Amino acid sequence: MPNKQNQLFVFVKGNKGIGGFEITDTNFEPKHSDVVESQTDEPAISMDRRAIESSLEYIKANRGKNSIPSNPVIYIFTTFENNYHVVIGDKESKSEKSKIFMEKLNKLKNDFKRPGIGNNDEVKCYWIPKNFHNCMEDVNQLLKKKKH
Repeated sequence: MPNKQNQLFVFVKGNKGIGGFEITDTNFEPKHSDVVESQTDEPAISMDRRAIESSLEYIKANRGKNSIPSNPVIYIFTTFENNYHVVIGDKESKSEKSKIFMEKLNKLKNDFKRPGIGNNDEVKCYWIPKNFHNCMEDVNQLLKKKKH
């Protein structure tokens, strides 16, 4: 289990022609956010990929400074289910743009490998479905009721 101080959460979102990301620590304190723009009104899914790539490039360039850990473990959260499946290797990249993205992503992921760690999975990706609702508080309340 990675040290909590080394963990970063990255939230990405793409819209037509524009994408954005926010990097936080595990307490959801913002560390950096930025916007990436397209000159050609790229589709939202492509801008989501560009936001992923830009966030990782920022983390790579700022390792050990600007509140970025030297050896980060990165959790990326996206609302695009297809990007999630492609990034985790569940689906094969079909479009040329998607293949190029995966090549860049794999190179960036290699840059985050930590010495002595076997699985080399320092960049993880999660999908946040539309209308996602965190129900953990409901579960906590259920457990509290059951305890009494």
